[in-house]
Amino acid sequence: MKWLGHTTRFLFFTGKGGVGKTSISAATAIELFLKTHRPLHANTRLEDDSFWNPGQRHFLKEQLSMDAEWAGLIDQLSLALR
Repeated sequence: MKWLGHTTRFLFFTGKGGVGKTSISAATAIELFLKTHRPLHANTRLEDDSFWNPGQRHFLKEQLSMDAEWAGLIDQLSLALR
């Protein structure tokens, strides 16, 4: 990943409480994920795709079955990857 013209493996978001560190770091993580992963096939469910390791796949399936908020987030990510 390049940041300010330099290759780096890590990004640190620092600052006082309540200034948006979590929002910025989450948005950055999603943007990097979308830039580095291939689009999904139309018939592939996000949680079944091959880029997840078994633990991640299990976590996604478990959360989708238990939490409606997670299901909405996964649907949004799935649409962004198509």
